[in-house]
Amino acid sequence: MPKGDRQTDGIFSRGKQYTYLAAEEAAGIGILVVVLAVLLIIGCWYYKRRCGYKNLQSKSSHAGTMRRVAGEDAPLDCKALLQEYSNFNSVQVTMSDITLMRISDSEKERMLRESLQRPGPYAALLCRAMIPKYLIVSWRGNVSYYGGPNKAALPRNLMQRLSNYLQESFIEMSQEDFCSIPGHIDRILL
Repeated sequence: MPKGDRQTDGIFSRGKQYTYLAAEEAAGIGILVVVLAVLLIIGCWYYKRRCGYKNLQSKSSHAGTMRRVAGEDAPLDCKALLQEYSNFNSVQVTMSDITLMRISDSEKERMLRESLQRPGPYAALLCRAMIPKYLIVSWRGNVSYYGGPNKAALPRNLMQRLSNYLQESFIEMSQEDFCSIPGHIDRILL
């Protein structure tokens, strides 16, 4: 029996002069690497799936933004928001960001006068000016403010820009005016 191959207390020990791995050790390390690779792949798949799910459920962030525009912290009692929360379990698709047309301050003032200082018509005019014409035509019947069955919700960047413009133009907004915004925008997309 060679020097380093002694068994003490049931544990196989090797001498210091040996630097190779036994077949059992190599197999164990190989299995460990395979298990870790599988766990990494499953983790990446799950993370991607969860991020996609958050994008699909992003309509609630728009309602919070618009609620801040209205200057209210409590949930609003309007039909659109009730529909939003009653459809919580349904899958909603938010369109990816689009390139928005720029609107000058003079154009915004003209639209504000044309809308008679009302947030709903003003939001509709802003949307019509920011969204390229070919997109409005292709979105007809397929897109709505909050989305819905067989319809996608408006892109996030459009909602954010619209929220910013409304916040700049209206210091206070009544609940009725706030609830009229989705309806006016949806009329453009019918």
